[in-house]
Amino acid sequence: MMELINENTTRKIDSLGRVSIPKGLRNRLRLEPNDELEFYTLREDGQDYICCTKVGGNPLRKYEIVADMLDELGVKIPDEIIAKLQGG
Repeated sequence: MMELINENTTRKIDSLGRVSIPKGLRNRLRLEPNDELEFYTLREDGQDYICCTKVGGNPLRKYEIVADMLDELGVKIPDEIIAKLQGG
């Protein structure tokens, strides 16, 4: 089951484009210094959502997660994501 967790915190982007990840979120996701993150965007109805995943896991997992999230929101899963999940 997909779950959207509100971190109840905000952060500002500094002049170099950096943003700090809250400690509670880093702890829960077991993020360590020098871990590499891959970023991608989920766009729905003109609203962009920043998503990221730790590099080194199952490369298809991000597509599975996005598909689950869209399904839970009742949004049609784009053909490109379905194709990726089917090995295309």
